[in-house]
Amino acid sequence: KLWAGLLGYGLIWTKWLCRGLDWTFESKAVQCFSLDLINLHLLQYTSRGILMIFGILLLQSAASIYAVYSPHDLLKQGSFTSYSTYTRLGGSLVQACWIFLGQLVFAWFYVYSLYSSYSDIGNAEYLFWFAGFVSVQMTMFFARGDSQLGRTWNVNQAIYVFCNAYRLSFLIDGDNEENSFIVGKWAWLLRSTFGFVVNLVLRDFVGYSVPILLMNFHNPIDCVIYSVAVNFIVTLDDTPTQLYKVRERQHSGYSDYRLRVETKEGIIDEEPP
Repeated sequence: KLWAGLLGYGLIWTKWLCRGLDWTFESKAVQCFSLDLINLHLLQYTSRGILMIFGILLLQSAASIYAVYSPHDLLKQGSFTSYSTYTRLGGSLVQACWIFLGQLVFAWFYVYSLYSSYSDIGNAEYLFWFAGFVSVQMTMFFARGDSQLGRTWNVNQAIYVFCNAYRLSFLIDGDNEENSFIVGKWAWLLRSTFGFVVNLVLRDFVGYSVPILLMNFHNPIDCVIYSVAVNFIVTLDDTPTQLYKVRERQHSGYSDYRLRVETKEGIIDEEPP
């Protein structure tokens, strides 16, 4: 199974790197099942299988970023849509940190449970392992527009905002122009780090390790319950969609286009000096 897995995985990634990622159901199914075979072999015949699997998925994330990266001009596009607390620019940064901490705690529990069950590999239920591929990975998670794992982190967008934060302002769609605001470069970097870790790294780890989780159960109903519940870890940060308009910042020293000045006559707007 190791050589079959390596062959299928290598062929698919060669195709993707040479011709571009197509994400068709057939290609994703071959790539996913090949990686599942490799992961199963590592668990059965190595002493640090979980760590090696995590390393493979990190390399895969890096390859995916390389394959899909292209310059992304948000100013030309004029807007972007937020699907996560980490890109909810008008939301609390403290809350984003809190949610990220909560997701890390659950992720640690998940990894610990996988590592603990690793010693009982001899009693694994391989029918449940196969069900993880057929009924969870290729039915709920991959090769569909509304994955139960949520959306993948938009690396192109994150890099563009970080590099151009000094010249961008944002406006919630439907708001008045005077409510435009800016986002600090380092605050965006923190949000992007959270999003990258959860919605790319942990998302892949949960998605590709679920057959390993399920094969440690012996009751079919447990297999069903946990296959549905496990995606909860990486979707805690999901929020209703919010459209933000992106504008060129006219006055870099101010968070709004105009200054709001309080006088005896009331609040008036003045042009910044």
